[in-house]
Amino acid sequence: MVFVVMAIGVLGYVVTPNDSDGHPLLLLPDVRNAQKYKWAVHRWVDDLHQLDGEIEQILQQENMDLLTNARQGQDAFEEAVKLLQEMDKTEVPPTAIGERNRLSAVAASYFDAANAALRWISAPTEENKLAAEDLLKSARLALLELEKDSAWMNK
Repeated sequence: MVFVVMAIGVLGYVVTPNDSDGHPLLLLPDVRNAQKYKWAVHRWVDDLHQLDGEIEQILQQENMDLLTNARQGQDAFEEAVKLLQEMDKTEVPPTAIGERNRLSAVAASYFDAANAALRWISAPTEENKLAAEDLLKSARLALLELEKDSAWMNK
């Protein structure tokens, strides 16, 4: 009997998730949903940083190899679409609805920047490049503001 109780205790200790400080999480349904959403927010922000780098790399290309640049631009555009779709289909806890709206707006800014980068690839004018760079800069500022002000970004 003692062995069964100890085995259950050890099993509970092993499978209980921990927060970033290593403390066990109490997984009531609403707490669990909020924690899962917080983890998703962190993942999406990381993905947005990666997308930022991809768009920046496209815009820094000196030689305009249309096929290579078009593939990179299409990949960035598809990543932006995938992020928006994932954010849209993820269940949002009621306390995070405002955060979801802000995060979706940032992702939409990156979508616009990726779209502008594609436009620049297909019509490489200085005007199109400047427009893409401006949209990327706006998306970066929105992402930085989100990271700075968001309670959901606290580790």
